[in-house]
Amino acid sequence: MKMMWPQGDEAISAVAPRGFKYQMGTSNPMFAGFQQHDSSELMNFLLDGLHEDLNRIQDKPYVESTESDGRPDDVVAKEAMDNYKLRNDSQIHDLFRGQFKSTLVCPSCGNVSITFDPYTMISLPLRTAQEEMQQSYSVKMVYYDAADSKWVKNNLTVSIPKGAEAGQLRAALSTATSIPVERIVIGQILRSYIYKFFDDSASLDFVKTGTSTIIAYDVEYPKAFEYDEQPRSAYSRRAAAEPPKVDKAAMVLYFRKEESVTSTYITSSYNRTMKALYGDPLLFCHPKETSPNELYNAIADLLGKDKVNPEMFQIRVADAFGKPTDNHVVDRADMKPVTHGLKPKLHLVVEWVDWAKEQIQGMDGVQGKDEPEGVSGATPPSPGGAASAADENDDGYEDGKLHLKQCLELFSTEEKLSPEDAWYCSKCQQHVEATKKMELWSTPKVLVLHLKRFSYSRYYRDKLETPVNFPLDDLDLSTYVLEEPQSENGQPAQPPIYDCVGVSNHMGSLGGGHYTACGRSSEDGQWYKFNDSHTSPMQPQGVASGDAYLLFYVRRDLARAYLPVPQNVEE
Repeated sequence: MKMMWPQGDEAISAVAPRGFKYQMGTSNPMFAGFQQHDSSELMNFLLDGLHEDLNRIQDKPYVESTESDGRPDDVVAKEAMDNYKLRNDSQIHDLFRGQFKSTLVCPSCGNVSITFDPYTMISLPLRTAQEEMQQSYSVKMVYYDAADSKWVKNNLTVSIPKGAEAGQLRAALSTATSIPVERIVIGQILRSYIYKFFDDSASLDFVKTGTSTIIAYDVEYPKAFEYDEQPRSAYSRRAAAEPPKVDKAAMVLYFRKEESVTSTYITSSYNRTMKALYGDPLLFCHPKETSPNELYNAIADLLGKDKVNPEMFQIRVADAFGKPTDNHVVDRADMKPVTHGLKPKLHLVVEWVDWAKEQIQGMDGVQGKDEPEGVSGATPPSPGGAASAADENDDGYEDGKLHLKQCLELFSTEEKLSPEDAWYCSKCQQHVEATKKMELWSTPKVLVLHLKRFSYSRYYRDKLETPVNFPLDDLDLSTYVLEEPQSENGQPAQPPIYDCVGVSNHMGSLGGGHYTACGRSSEDGQWYKFNDSHTSPMQPQGVASGDAYLLFYVRRDLARAYLPVPQNVEE
């Protein structure tokens, strides 16, 4: 602390707290080593440790927990705090300690338990308890509308329970689109080819959420696309999959074009042309007993009925990655049936002939046009997931941001306990899935708010990047705090109105991210950003961001006593 606030000639530009870090690791092995740690856990441990070191109570008496037993809340809350102070009384708690009100209701007998518990930090959810148990996936849903003779692409966001398999995602897509679940096939797309189809038992844990790599189709026989035609290794215990016994083949249609690529070698560069896939693949089912000519006509109708004819493109047989198996072009004039019929699953590559490339660009409703990156004719994503109403301006969001007051409302939302967190009812004398409600009874002089950005899965940790809009001045919690303001040491009662003085930011993932901070100076009232040993002034508008993790507020009467009014700041 002396190094950070030096006097006179001892001034230094930055402090590397290696000694402090070592002592923290010695006191708690969780913080030893060089792994990244959660700053909220560090803050809790630091406040608890400082409190114990500064505790004015040396002889701690035994104190029983306080139950309401039908008494008024203010009486029970005061008794609970008085009992707590018999064992805990320090300058840390004078500044940081507030009180929660917890209400539990037994669903069997209606028994109500009300307790009041101290806190030094409030953890605010960014989504409901139900959404915490859900995982959101962005899916592009593609289907052919036979009535209008056109392909439809919709970007959807659907939520399913964490750890769920692909079958539950199919069911959720069916509910969202009204397409029968037995007609939906799900795949994962990479560089315009589908490198994996999911059967109902497939795990989705390795699919990064929030991306647009999942694509789904409405097809006649989904199982035909999930069929794995590659033989298994002799060392594999899994037998080769049997093709489904249906009269139609699963057709995967890729689009390929010629593009120019610039290559650089040491000091020279040269241009070359190469074939590359583009756009979204199309899936359809076609009779196995067919001829090349019939296949061309069917594909022409799918690409653009009454607009595209077989003379405008050529097709090649390809592998699953869209690479032609040879240079042979399927003969569009061949009307002889394919010998032994089509294979159960077939990948084809479509290439437009030169004269048709420009012609189709001016046509509406034609698939496989060479469109700019990001243009695919799909509708914008539907709202969903963590803050499912984020696109609804009427719900309190501004420019896609979640407001801090909404987080406070989520904190106080009544929820049902899970079986793992069942509560023991003293009247029923059994563990029950009670309803629980947490509320703020009182708030401290220094308020620390923790934005719960991290959730966990079996294989990875997920972080919510949702920006939270929070005020830097005059955060009024009067509507959220149950206790009436109390006078302190003969001073007038102060309302729970706060000014922000600091923010801890986290960028990246939990395992490999980076911490920075924003702080308001007590010298000039300006905001500064702190990034390792670098410090620079910043505009207040840049403080609230999707990286904000811990928010530090000071009650207004105290903050205004030492924070000067800032002058204009240039970035």
